[in-house]
Amino acid sequence: MRLISLLLLFIFSTALYAAPKVVVTISPIYALTEALMQDVAKPILLVPPGASPHNYALKPSQVSDLNSADLVIWVGESLETFLIKTISQLPKNTQTLTLLTTPGLDPLHFRTDHDHTHDHAHIGFDPHIWLDPIRTQILVTAMAQALSNIDAEHKNIYQANAQTINQQLSQLDQQLSTDLMAIQTKPFIVFHDAYQYLEKRYKLNAVGAITLNPEIMPSAQHISEIQKLIKQKNVVCIFSEPQFKPAIVDMIAKGTGVREGVLNPEGTLGDGFSGYSHLLTSLSIALQTCLNATSNN
Repeated sequence: MRLISLLLLFIFSTALYAAPKVVVTISPIYALTEALMQDVAKPILLVPPGASPHNYALKPSQVSDLNSADLVIWVGESLETFLIKTISQLPKNTQTLTLLTTPGLDPLHFRTDHDHTHDHAHIGFDPHIWLDPIRTQILVTAMAQALSNIDAEHKNIYQANAQTINQQLSQLDQQLSTDLMAIQTKPFIVFHDAYQYLEKRYKLNAVGAITLNPEIMPSAQHISEIQKLIKQKNVVCIFSEPQFKPAIVDMIAKGTGVREGVLNPEGTLGDGFSGYSHLLTSLSIALQTCLNATSNN
């Protein structure tokens, strides 16, 4: 009889507890959230790897996921523009965490024509905050707190996981500092001005971007300016992105002798922290591979 009572109590308590439903917008943040929620539940990813958050269209099932979520984690309006209206209409009991407004993050402003050449200057903050492992530690702490707020029962797990992740981020930062030191002076151009957090953290020499907004292709005048810049700055490499057609990069590079590489700021990730680490490491390897090759000098 006692065994039956204990079994019923277990079933009843299990029924009362429902794992938190957490929806995350993009792969890098999803990988970190998955690591934070290890041994508790699995979050839901909105924008699949290979798709761009700049022009994503929500499916009806994803709208349903958002409306039934306990917590929605997104970067902010300057990245996931497709989500602005939906976020504003979520039920009152759905909590949201806007990472770009995390206290202490000190986000970087979008670059202007004065310090980076491109066609269009944005107003506000650059949302690609996950490309700096040290700032990412601040994000992880904020995410752990948000998870604890909706699921106090597992607060100790979230906090312990956050501590582990932040230690791993420190180790990753040290490794990237060492690996990227040899290419700090080598000039390169990117397709999409998405890498300034990485550039500033590791003192990289990006001298231009083909576009600030990947949805807006550069003018003929800007393409001509980029080609001149390649010669003036002795640019070693120009990087495209897999989410967008590289034809414009091929056209700019043609006849200049500049090498071509590929960078992916969101990445196709594995599980948990290893997925996030793989993203940063892949960017480092891509930069080193292209910039360490024979330049066009």
